[in-house]
Amino acid sequence: MDACDEQADTYAITFEVTDGYLTDSETVIITVNDANHAPIITTFVPENSLTYNESDVITIGIIATDADGQALSYTIKIDGVTKSTSSSYVWETDYSSAGTHIIDITVSDGIEQVTDSRTITINDAHPRWDVNEDGTVNVLDISIIGQKYGASVEAPYPRWDVNQDGAINVQDMTLAAYHFGETVA
Repeated sequence: MDACDEQADTYAITFEVTDGYLTDSETVIITVNDANHAPIITTFVPENSLTYNESDVITIGIIATDADGQALSYTIKIDGVTKSTSSSYVWETDYSSAGTHIIDITVSDGIEQVTDSRTITINDAHPRWDVNEDGTVNVLDISIIGQKYGASVEAPYPRWDVNQDGAINVQDMTLAAYHFGETVA
Protein backbone atom coordinates (compact mmCIF):
# COMPACT_ATOMS: atom_id res chain seq x y z
CA MET A 1 0.00 0.00 0.00
CA ASP A 2 1.06 3.55 -0.58
CA ALA A 3 1.92 5.81 2.35
CA CYS A 4 -0.99 8.00 1.27
CA ASP A 5 -3.37 5.08 1.88
CA GLU A 6 -2.66 5.27 5.59
CA GLN A 7 -3.75 8.91 5.80
CA ALA A 8 -7.46 8.35 5.29
CA ASP A 9 -9.29 10.21 8.04
CA THR A 10 -11.18 13.40 8.80
CA TYR A 11 -8.97 16.39 9.53
CA ALA A 12 -9.77 19.80 11.00
CA ILE A 13 -7.46 22.45 9.59
CA THR A 14 -7.44 25.95 11.05
CA PHE A 15 -6.28 28.84 8.89
CA GLU A 16 -5.26 31.98 10.76
CA VAL A 17 -4.26 35.34 9.31
CA THR A 18 -3.13 38.49 11.00
CA ASP A 19 -2.18 41.98 9.86
CA GLY A 20 -0.37 42.81 13.08
CA TYR A 21 -3.47 44.40 14.62
CA LEU A 22 -6.33 41.98 14.01
CA THR A 23 -6.44 38.20 13.73
CA ASP A 24 -9.02 36.08 11.97
CA SER A 25 -9.27 32.30 11.70
CA GLU A 26 -11.40 29.72 9.98
CA THR A 27 -11.53 25.97 10.59
CA VAL A 28 -12.17 23.72 7.63
CA ILE A 29 -13.02 20.01 7.84
CA ILE A 30 -11.33 17.87 5.17
CA THR A 31 -12.12 14.20 4.67
CA VAL A 32 -9.45 12.06 3.01
CA ASN A 33 -10.85 8.79 1.65
CA ASP A 34 -8.93 5.60 1.07
CA ALA A 35 -7.74 5.12 -2.49
CA ASN A 36 -9.33 2.13 -4.19
CA HIS A 37 -7.07 -0.37 -5.88
CA ALA A 38 -8.26 -2.30 -8.91
CA PRO A 39 -8.34 -6.09 -8.54
CA ILE A 40 -5.35 -8.03 -9.84
CA ILE A 41 -5.82 -11.16 -11.94
CA THR A 42 -3.14 -13.59 -10.77
CA THR A 43 -4.24 -16.66 -12.74
CA PHE A 44 -6.36 -17.09 -15.87
CA VAL A 45 -6.65 -20.47 -17.57
CA PRO A 46 -6.63 -21.63 -20.29
CA GLU A 47 -3.45 -20.12 -21.65
CA ASN A 48 -3.68 -18.02 -24.78
CA SER A 49 -3.51 -19.68 -28.22
CA LEU A 50 -4.16 -23.23 -27.04
CA THR A 51 -5.74 -25.72 -29.42
CA TYR A 52 -8.42 -28.23 -28.46
CA ASN A 53 -10.53 -30.78 -30.30
CA GLU A 54 -14.29 -30.92 -30.52
CA SER A 55 -15.75 -32.83 -27.55
CA ASP A 56 -12.88 -31.72 -25.28
CA VAL A 57 -13.80 -30.32 -21.88
CA ILE A 58 -12.22 -26.91 -21.35
CA THR A 59 -11.91 -25.56 -17.81
CA ILE A 60 -11.88 -21.78 -17.57
CA GLY A 61 -10.66 -20.43 -14.25
CA ILE A 62 -9.74 -17.11 -12.68
CA ILE A 63 -7.89 -16.30 -9.49
CA ALA A 64 -7.84 -12.63 -8.51
CA THR A 65 -6.96 -10.57 -5.45
CA ASP A 66 -7.97 -7.16 -4.18
CA ALA A 67 -5.57 -5.11 -2.06
CA ASP A 68 -8.52 -3.43 -0.36
CA GLY A 69 -10.08 -6.74 0.66
CA GLN A 70 -13.30 -6.03 -1.23
CA ALA A 71 -15.51 -8.85 -2.46
CA LEU A 72 -14.90 -9.61 -6.11
CA SER A 73 -17.39 -10.40 -8.84
CA TYR A 74 -16.57 -12.27 -12.03
CA THR A 75 -17.90 -12.54 -15.57
CA ILE A 76 -16.76 -15.14 -18.09
CA LYS A 77 -17.84 -14.65 -21.70
CA ILE A 78 -17.24 -16.86 -24.71
CA ASP A 79 -17.58 -15.07 -28.04
CA GLY A 80 -19.39 -12.21 -26.30
CA VAL A 81 -21.97 -14.41 -24.56
CA THR A 82 -21.94 -14.54 -20.75
CA LYS A 83 -21.41 -18.14 -19.64
CA SER A 84 -20.67 -17.66 -15.94
CA THR A 85 -20.72 -15.08 -13.17
CA SER A 86 -18.39 -17.09 -10.96
CA SER A 87 -14.63 -17.56 -11.08
CA SER A 88 -14.82 -20.79 -13.09
CA TYR A 89 -16.68 -22.41 -15.95
CA VAL A 90 -16.50 -25.84 -17.52
CA TRP A 91 -17.10 -25.73 -21.28
CA GLU A 92 -18.16 -29.10 -22.63
CA THR A 93 -17.48 -28.64 -26.33
CA ASP A 94 -19.33 -30.66 -28.92
CA TYR A 95 -19.20 -31.33 -32.64
CA SER A 96 -20.48 -27.84 -33.42
CA SER A 97 -17.73 -26.05 -31.47
CA ALA A 98 -15.00 -25.97 -34.13
CA GLY A 99 -13.41 -22.59 -34.82
CA THR A 100 -11.57 -19.76 -33.14
CA HIS A 101 -13.14 -18.51 -29.92
CA ILE A 102 -12.46 -15.55 -27.65
CA ILE A 103 -12.78 -15.99 -23.90
CA ASP A 104 -13.20 -12.66 -22.08
CA ILE A 105 -13.10 -12.28 -18.32
CA THR A 106 -13.95 -9.33 -16.11
CA VAL A 107 -13.15 -9.04 -12.41
CA SER A 108 -14.68 -6.19 -10.41
CA ASP A 109 -14.45 -4.99 -6.82
CA GLY A 110 -17.59 -2.89 -7.27
CA ILE A 111 -15.58 0.24 -8.03
CA GLU A 112 -12.79 -0.77 -10.40
CA GLN A 113 -12.72 -3.61 -12.90
CA VAL A 114 -10.03 -5.37 -14.90
CA THR A 115 -10.38 -7.49 -18.01
CA ASP A 116 -8.35 -10.05 -19.89
CA SER A 117 -8.97 -12.33 -22.84
CA ARG A 118 -7.72 -15.50 -24.45
CA THR A 119 -8.10 -16.77 -27.99
CA ILE A 120 -8.35 -20.53 -28.40
CA THR A 121 -8.92 -22.80 -31.37
CA ILE A 122 -11.11 -25.88 -31.41
CA ASN A 123 -10.31 -28.30 -34.22
CA ASP A 124 -13.02 -30.00 -36.20
CA ALA A 125 -13.07 -33.65 -35.19
CA HIS A 126 -14.83 -36.62 -36.65
CA PRO A 127 -17.78 -37.71 -34.56
CA ARG A 128 -16.87 -40.79 -32.56
CA TRP A 129 -19.49 -42.89 -34.36
CA ASP A 130 -17.50 -42.57 -37.61
CA VAL A 131 -15.14 -45.11 -36.08
CA ASN A 132 -12.78 -45.48 -39.06
CA GLU A 133 -12.93 -41.74 -39.87
CA ASP A 134 -13.69 -42.29 -43.55
CA GLY A 135 -16.41 -39.62 -43.63
CA THR A 136 -19.41 -41.94 -43.63
CA VAL A 137 -21.05 -43.89 -40.82
CA ASN A 138 -21.56 -47.27 -42.43
CA VAL A 139 -21.20 -51.04 -42.07
CA LEU A 140 -17.42 -50.69 -41.75
CA ASP A 141 -17.88 -48.74 -38.50
CA ILE A 142 -20.37 -51.31 -37.16
CA SER A 143 -17.95 -54.09 -38.14
CA ILE A 144 -15.05 -52.53 -36.22
CA ILE A 145 -17.21 -52.22 -33.10
CA GLY A 146 -18.36 -55.83 -33.59
CA GLN A 147 -14.76 -57.09 -33.79
CA LYS A 148 -13.99 -55.45 -30.44
CA TYR A 149 -17.36 -56.29 -28.84
CA GLY A 150 -17.07 -57.34 -25.18
CA ALA A 151 -13.63 -55.80 -24.66
CA SER A 152 -12.79 -53.53 -21.74
CA VAL A 153 -10.47 -50.60 -22.43
CA GLU A 154 -8.84 -47.81 -20.46
CA ALA A 155 -8.44 -44.12 -21.18
CA PRO A 156 -7.52 -42.79 -23.59
CA TYR A 157 -10.42 -44.69 -25.09
CA PRO A 158 -10.11 -46.01 -28.65
CA ARG A 159 -12.58 -44.83 -31.29
CA TRP A 160 -14.53 -48.12 -31.22
CA ASP A 161 -15.53 -47.31 -27.62
CA VAL A 162 -17.99 -44.85 -29.13
CA ASN A 163 -19.50 -43.65 -25.84
CA GLN A 164 -16.08 -43.60 -24.16
CA ASP A 165 -17.15 -45.58 -21.08
CA GLY A 166 -14.43 -48.26 -21.14
CA ALA A 167 -16.67 -51.10 -22.35
CA ILE A 168 -17.31 -52.10 -25.97
CA ASN A 169 -20.97 -53.11 -25.89
CA VAL A 170 -24.45 -52.64 -27.30
CA GLN A 171 -24.41 -48.95 -26.39
CA ASP A 172 -21.52 -48.37 -28.81
CA MET A 173 -23.34 -50.33 -31.53
CA THR A 174 -26.52 -48.33 -30.88
CA LEU A 175 -24.75 -44.99 -31.22
CA ALA A 176 -23.17 -45.98 -34.52
CA ALA A 177 -26.45 -47.47 -35.76
CA TYR A 178 -28.36 -44.31 -34.83
CA HIS A 179 -26.05 -42.27 -37.05
CA PHE A 180 -25.86 -44.93 -39.78
CA GLY A 181 -25.70 -43.37 -43.24
CA GLU A 182 -24.54 -39.95 -42.06
CA THR A 183 -21.88 -38.24 -44.09
CA VAL A 184 -19.35 -36.43 -41.95
CA ALA A 185 -18.09 -33.19 -43.46
